[in-house]
Amino acid sequence: WREVLGDDEPASSSGGDSFAVAQAVARKFSSGRTVVVLDDLHRADSATLQILRQVCSWLADRPVLILGGYRPSEAGVELRGTVTALLAHTAQSIELGGLSDDGIQLVC
Repeated sequence: WREVLGDDEPASSSGGDSFAVAQAVARKFSSGRTVVVLDDLHRADSATLQILRQVCSWLADRPVLILGGYRPSEAGVELRGTVTALLAHTAQSIELGGLSDDGIQLVC
């Protein structure tokens, strides 16, 4: 979340205050139309998933699109619970398959 908040990061976030971080993130994203892309959510820790759930709840009526990508095969119990909770209230799910060998092009 430090990358998102930059200088706006609450001082208490270094001490693990997820609520303060969630408030700061929600404030940052609530000011206008925003797209947030979170990749590799299967690697997210408990605090990050808690912040994600809270921010999504607070911003449900705002013009904010949060895209999260994860590998279902690597998703733990907490991420699956987070996804289930978000799908019940504010989210939609799109399942994407992997690319075939022909779908991958190396550019040098």
